[in-house]
This record gives sequence, C-alpha cells and structure tokens, in this order.
Amino acid sequence: MNINVRKLRRKELHIALSLAERIFDDYDLFWFKYWLPRSTILVAESNDMPLGIAELVIRKTICGTTGVIMYLGVLEEFRRKGIGKILVIEAEKYFKSRGIRTFMASTRSWNKPSIILFTQLGYKALYIDELYNRLGYVITYNLVASLHAYEDDVIFVKSLDESCLLI
Repeated sequence: MNINVRKLRRKELHIALSLAERIFDDYDLFWFKYWLPRSTILVAESNDMPLGIAELVIRKTICGTTGVIMYLGVLEEFRRKGIGKILVIEAEKYFKSRGIRTFMASTRSWNKPSIILFTQLGYKALYIDELYNRLGYVITYNLVASLHAYEDDVIFVKSLDESCLLI
C-alpha cells in the first residue's frame, strides 16, 4: 500500500472531522474538535482515501518550544500497517522545518500500541506518577497542562539535542 501524507488546508478540515468521528471515542473526539482551529492536521492517504490523521500543535513546555502530537489515529481496518509510524515521522519533519527540536505526545497506559509505536521511534515514555516523584507536583502539573494531557498517564518525549530536562 502506497501511503502519502500531506497537510490539510483549512477548507479541507471536514476530512479530518470525518476521520476523527470514525477513529476516536466521544471524549477524544470532543478534544480533537477543540484543538482543530489551533492545530495543523496531517492526513495519511492511499489512492486519495484518507486512512489516518495527526493533530499537531506547537506549545511552550518545560522543555521550551515543543512540537506536540495532540492526537494520532488510524482507521481500525488499516491499523498495524505502519501508517501511524509514517504520520509520527512526518509530524517530526513538520516540527523540524519550524526549528523545533523537542517533540511530545501522551496517552493512557492501557494503550500499548501507542506506547510501542512511540518508544520504537525513539521517544522516552514517562509515567505521570514517576514524574510527580521526580519533579514534584507543580512542574509535573504544568507539563500535563501544557500538553492538555489531563486524562493521560504516559508522556512521550523526544529531544534531538537532549536539552530537555525530562530526558
């Protein structure tokens, strides 16, 4: 399967919404829509058929200006075919083209495919409980808030220059 990834234009956001409605549960769909006006959307397609999306934002975190993958999703029938990996790699290229050298994402600890994907791509998986013990409440809370990861308990970090104190 040949996969093409491209950035959606504002007038194409209906493609992202249609995919998100098929991929995410109600809670995540609500927050995907919340971030949509503030984000960049990458879509993975095969033969012009949308198969997956990545919602990207640039945020200030304790690691400085950070590229954040807010949401990553692939249609169920196309999972485990490398589409999520391609989207993460393209997200990193997008952030790098803007001079960003630290990337983050988050998930819930039961989401094993996500944990495997991000760690295989060189991200460090940091569990919230460990961060509270290591960094204290205020710093950890500020990190969670900057990622809007209130429901998540795993934060992924990848820093190209290892300047982030989380690495």
